[in-house]
Amino acid sequence: MKTRGKSLIILLALLFFNNAYSQEKEYTISEQLKSNAKNCQAFEIKEINITTKTYEYKQIENPEYIKIINEIKAIENKIKGLKNSKDTRQQEVNLTKAKIHLEKAIKYQKENTDFFSLGKWIDIRMAKDYLDDSGIKFKQTTRKNYELAITEAKENIKKIESIEATFLQKEQEIADLHNQKLSLERKIGKGYIGYNSNVVKEKIWGYAPIGEINRNTLIVDTINVISKLRGTFIAVDNNYQSSKGFYLLKEPFRRFIKNELVPKDTVDKYIPYPRHREKPEKEGIQNFDFRYGDTDSYLIKNKKTGTVYYTKGNILSTLAMSKNEYKLANKLKKIGARIIEENNQLYVLKGNEKCILTESIKKEFLNNNVNIIHQTVSAVKQYNLYYNQALKLLSKVTKHRQAYNLKTMTASRLTKWKTDLRSLILINKKMTNLHYGKYKNNISSDLAYKYFIDFNKHLTQEQINAGIVISDMIRECKIITGI
Repeated sequence: MKTRGKSLIILLALLFFNNAYSQEKEYTISEQLKSNAKNCQAFEIKEINITTKTYEYKQIENPEYIKIINEIKAIENKIKGLKNSKDTRQQEVNLTKAKIHLEKAIKYQKENTDFFSLGKWIDIRMAKDYLDDSGIKFKQTTRKNYELAITEAKENIKKIESIEATFLQKEQEIADLHNQKLSLERKIGKGYIGYNSNVVKEKIWGYAPIGEINRNTLIVDTINVISKLRGTFIAVDNNYQSSKGFYLLKEPFRRFIKNELVPKDTVDKYIPYPRHREKPEKEGIQNFDFRYGDTDSYLIKNKKTGTVYYTKGNILSTLAMSKNEYKLANKLKKIGARIIEENNQLYVLKGNEKCILTESIKKEFLNNNVNIIHQTVSAVKQYNLYYNQALKLLSKVTKHRQAYNLKTMTASRLTKWKTDLRSLILINKKMTNLHYGKYKNNISSDLAYKYFIDFNKHLTQEQINAGIVISDMIRECKIITGI
């Protein structure tokens, strides 16, 4: 009881109070995104007081053994009923003797033409006595109308043969029941010599109810409140990979009830013997995947109210925005800008101008730079102009370099080479400044590198490759020319 109470206190602290176990990245439910809520569900986690049974692991009656014993008793009763049918055996004797006399009477009728002889009635009357003793209703004439008596004798023989077939069927049924009984008895080891591991034992190890306990626990409600979900949330870290995580019970199990949220070590405590372990139908509550955002079910907590929800459908990725994303959406709305998707790429559009929505641009918006779209579009246009000039100068510098390699360089051409090289260096510097933006004076910083990578997203791969070639050509030619 004390251990269970301690586990519940830890669970409550983890879910409702202690944010040290939770990722503090905040997510705000977007009403605009709720159109995507088709597969999303949210169920409130509530603390309730319940009374449940307690169990002890001990030897108990084996339900399978009891079932077999009951089946054996049922077969024995059925055999007894068949054997004890009223006058069954004597009926069979009487009918057999009646049939013999009826057959003799028919034979007599075929072999004798003296219809006035009294001997023709002897077997018929004997058969009549046995038919009457059988207790079964037969119609058999024994005087005056001899032809009718013979006709009835033939019909009675057919009826007797039909009854005899029933007797045989009953005997076969009794034999089959005996075989079934023997088969069941072997299952419980009766009549079996030696050790058989497959024998169904009378006693087995299992859980037996021994009392009741009143306790507080956490239940996942069954009402989907996704339409009412509003506010700012954080993802709850469930420690899923450790023994401190939690299970959601899908069905009642031992002292636990359906939809109960139970610490993993608490469930394991009541299944102490691995060899005989009965596994509850449960779901391990996972964590929201902050990196890839592809986890379907996890716990979230309302930042303001502290209410915890069990969710399905990857709510935070589908319906929510991070704090910065929410701020960004509001800022874009205020300046009349919006986010669009083209060819699996997100753009931010304002009026007739658009640019790729990079992390650097998001940061500029969050820092209240509402002109970043125009600035980026202008920078890309200017870069393209410089790029075209740089390609022409690169062609000239490359030819000078080829003349140097072929040893056809002249003094006048060397002067021209240096002039073209300086022009290329100047243009490349302007391109570099655009590439690094406001970080151009500190290009070795991490922020400068991130800006550089984001600016590359506005360029073609051909432009990126050409930029590398230009830088390499400048470096090599400066060494050769001494600039």
